[in-house]
Amino acid sequence: MFLRRGHQTLSFDYSGKALQSTRRRVTRGGGDPDSVRTLSLNDRRSVLITGAELARNPDPVNLYVRHVIGCLNAEARDLLWLMASMSLRRGGKLLVEFSADSGPKPEPSELISRLPTDLVVAEIESRGGIIDELVVEAGTGYLDEPDPRIARIVAHWNHTSQKGTS
Repeated sequence: MFLRRGHQTLSFDYSGKALQSTRRRVTRGGGDPDSVRTLSLNDRRSVLITGAELARNPDPVNLYVRHVIGCLNAEARDLLWLMASMSLRRGGKLLVEFSADSGPKPEPSELISRLPTDLVVAEIESRGGIIDELVVEAGTGYLDEPDPRIARIVAHWNHTSQKGTS
């Protein structure tokens, strides 16, 4: 979607099958398959390397995290928010979408859990994120099935100068 609109994109996943599928889609769309990379959100080193790489981008980056956080444990979510903190100090936004609060178990139920929006907001804010928008409404889930409670959060981090001071 972003690539078709002319945006420079990097895609991250941990699953070998998902990486393969995304590389094929990116190549068919005229993109560089090397822009699809491995990221383990349960591995601090992987997160720090990726966060440092994104932080070095001279232009602000945006992080789009769709239906990922319901698959992560608290430690992996904290590392995701750390990566966002590192990556977004020059500007840009974090856009998170997930199955929220109460409601029917999202599919695939063995992989995804609903998360309380106040928990996710508190986690982002604990890493210095500032919530710009929080909406909970009907939408589509992980497998593009209807979901009555999809949360969408837009957040940013305070900018720092090029020298790294705030």
